[in-house]
Amino acid sequence: LVDEVLNGFNCTIFAYGQTGTGKTFTMEGERTDGCTTWQDDPLAGIIPRCVNHLFDELRIQKLEYTMRVSFLELYNEEAFDLLSAHDDLSKLRLFEDGSRKGS
Repeated sequence: LVDEVLNGFNCTIFAYGQTGTGKTFTMEGERTDGCTTWQDDPLAGIIPRCVNHLFDELRIQKLEYTMRVSFLELYNEEAFDLLSAHDDLSKLRLFEDGSRKGS
């Protein structure tokens, strides 16, 4: 995944499943007491691991870069921006293109 991002591709990390099956833990992980960095944390999820690896590679390769990220949650057919500066979750508007059915 990180190699594809470094090659200029857009990538998505996506978890799907029933409530309570560990999607959030898998994606975000949990901060272990005493760990100072995500790379040292055995409970780090896939997102902090990938971001840490990505920045390590950018630093090693001395690449100039621009990065755009989004962190969304879809719950009960509603989308929420988890990076919103507001205290409450910002509900996002979804737009459908009915002409692209099956594509």
